[in-house]
Amino acid sequence: MAGRPSAFCPLFLVLPAIFIVAGSGKTCAQSPGLEGFFYRIDSSLARYAQCFEQSRLYLHVDKTVYSANEIIWFSAYLLSDESDTWPHRMLYAHLVRNGDDSLIRSAQYLMSNHRSHGDILIPNATPPGEYRLIIYTDKLVGDTPALLYQQRLQIRRNTRPPFALTARIVDSSLYSPDTLLLQLQYNPAQRVVGRIPVCQYELYSEGRRVRHGKLPLGYDGKAELPLPRNWVEQKPLRFRCRITPAVDASHTTELELTYVSRQPRLRFFPEGGSLVMHTRGMLAMELMTGDGHPLATAVDILADGKPLLQVMSNQEGTALAPLVPKPWISYTALLRYQGHEYLFPLPLAKPEGYQLQVLNGLATDTFRVRVARHKAGMQVKLLLHDFKQLFWAAEIRTGLAETTVPVPITKVPDGIYAFTLLDEENRPVAERLVMRNGRSPTLRIHASQSKYRTRDSVSISMQWNSVDSTAIGSFSVSCADITRLSAERTGNILDAWFLADRFDRPLFNQMQLFHNGQPDPEKLNALLLTRGWRRYRWEDITRPSDRPDPSALLPGRGKVIAGKRLKGPFELAIFNPSMLQIVRTDRDGHFEIPVQDMVNRTRSQLLLTPYKKKYEYLQVSLDTLPAHVLSNRGSWPRPALSSMVNTEFAFSDRYLVLPFGFKELEEVVVVGKRNEKFISKNCQDYVCHNYVINCENHPGERGVPVTGQMYTYRFRPGETPQQVEYVGCDGVIAQAPRDFFAIPGINVPKEYYVYDLRKSSPDVPEYNTTIYWDPILELRSGQMSRATFFCSDWKGRFRITMEGVTPNGPVHIEEEITVE
Repeated sequence: MAGRPSAFCPLFLVLPAIFIVAGSGKTCAQSPGLEGFFYRIDSSLARYAQCFEQSRLYLHVDKTVYSANEIIWFSAYLLSDESDTWPHRMLYAHLVRNGDDSLIRSAQYLMSNHRSHGDILIPNATPPGEYRLIIYTDKLVGDTPALLYQQRLQIRRNTRPPFALTARIVDSSLYSPDTLLLQLQYNPAQRVVGRIPVCQYELYSEGRRVRHGKLPLGYDGKAELPLPRNWVEQKPLRFRCRITPAVDASHTTELELTYVSRQPRLRFFPEGGSLVMHTRGMLAMELMTGDGHPLATAVDILADGKPLLQVMSNQEGTALAPLVPKPWISYTALLRYQGHEYLFPLPLAKPEGYQLQVLNGLATDTFRVRVARHKAGMQVKLLLHDFKQLFWAAEIRTGLAETTVPVPITKVPDGIYAFTLLDEENRPVAERLVMRNGRSPTLRIHASQSKYRTRDSVSISMQWNSVDSTAIGSFSVSCADITRLSAERTGNILDAWFLADRFDRPLFNQMQLFHNGQPDPEKLNALLLTRGWRRYRWEDITRPSDRPDPSALLPGRGKVIAGKRLKGPFELAIFNPSMLQIVRTDRDGHFEIPVQDMVNRTRSQLLLTPYKKKYEYLQVSLDTLPAHVLSNRGSWPRPALSSMVNTEFAFSDRYLVLPFGFKELEEVVVVGKRNEKFISKNCQDYVCHNYVINCENHPGERGVPVTGQMYTYRFRPGETPQQVEYVGCDGVIAQAPRDFFAIPGINVPKEYYVYDLRKSSPDVPEYNTTIYWDPILELRSGQMSRATFFCSDWKGRFRITMEGVTPNGPVHIEEEITVE
């Protein structure tokens, strides 16, 4: 018989929110043993937080879809934590290509007041594809960054490609069952009459070439290549293809072949961790396509093959189904997709155990938690924590089989928390992730109008309000074309702060969870049910973990190795055309370059070389190059499953296909490379089409400046452009001698400035997709700030995004305008 406790007696201990809930007429009394137990749990959580701290680093980029020769403007935030006393002086940023993990660009910037910002120019020869921007600070634990953030990006082409190559893998009906068929489709922009194109291909597996040959593409551009099934199913392959003849030259491209099932996937997540016989519970489901996209459709729950109930999944692919399992009954889920029927067995219900259900997964002041057991009578402990500290705890004693407990959270900060249920032997038997959200919108942004014409002036006003009128917040503001803001790759600072590191795999469509600072209750609750609480192990919390002390990743620490029994100290010179600094080593050759000597304002190459004397057998090495950390990213920790809560069926992909279908690879369209060449310049000077030298709006766009010619040059943003004579690159070393060592300097961020196109009136269109960027904007509470910028010749919808950190936590807001 279910019911509420007959007595509800809070007993406050030293922790402000720990009490005992008594039921069935029993009175409550303070227990020193219980008090000590809760404090041991709190101490264990504190130790766990030190060893497995949540990343507090966040990256705001101006957009997430770029083309070659564009600049990635970014602003980095380090959300404060009083327990973290590390100074965090450096920020490292790396643009990495997915698939082969090749490093495209690296940069490092100084951090100040937990903030940093910078820019990375995408090289002209960068191929299109999926990339990620990785940032971390100078705090290391072993060889792993203590705080790390990765932002997914995509690089696309601006011009029509000379050809398109489509590849897909299908099951073969003509070959053996162990063979898959690679189907190619070649579509050039212009065909060479009278000649059949031929594909000279190479197949690579884990960096090793496993097959090569030639494939005639035929007049229709089609070809087939049989592949062993275990090649594709066990590991990805890289397919490199050179097609001849083409329009005026050969075309070369490469793509990654990964076998992706067309069959849908259905995963089950019982609320609390498991289903229990004769106990009412909630079953969360996640529906995905074979390539990992959410699937919105109907799911039928069958009991011994007979319809029991039907549920609908939402646009995020999640659905909830109430269920009271009965013995000797087989439960399955029936999914109809693309003309086929798929049966998925539900998780097996335990014959006995506990059920934990939170009636409202998103709350402002009170959570209502239902605890149920397969039989009457329970003595359990309920904890509310955030994997760092204990916020609320209670012992529940009742003779009933089901009880509901109100949990007040008015004094609990906003964020993600976990309810953990411990049985009589203090073992975790059920768990549920929830969110406390008591915030109200404190950030406002308003555009002067909603529609503009090309090259119009846009005026926006921004305001932040707080209870403390003296508080100061730090923000960043961007305005970019909305088609360059892919929802699959763009999150916001609220997603990162509340949801990062909480889930077993990346989120999809993060932007739909928080809108203008407020979460969507239904979507967030479903997300917490299907992807929550599986990032840790209770053994790590209850058992102390050995973790090395943090160490610093400094930009200029290294060693000089000299031959012929030469002993230090040695003197080294750091120089480029605008600076010269001297560094002295110790007797063993160790040195550490001061941070101020690494600042590189010209962004030309920094060189390190012996000073005054030449040592024939002298070698200089740095132990803090970016590769030092990136080479170990395969060992970076991944979320671990909780082994003490029953999750053996949580990730079950077992299915029975009715009728049997076929599997094939999702189509991949790969385009050819551009025909123009990237012009390398020793001193990195360039001239845009308006004859502006080193133009920041057109980085690296046109040719090399000619010595003696006059060009327009803007010394500082806001100053009037001037005509200057270019005098060349005197003093720049084109090729470093043998005893010179190139070192990565600390960059000074470029300042984004906006052109008034109505005044300059360029003859050619200005297709800028980012029309405003302010990486650091500081506002006092109640202060109004205004900004003015100008539309380019790019038409469409633009999104103004403002986000940052305040003493009350992170904030985020958006506003859209249209350029016609």
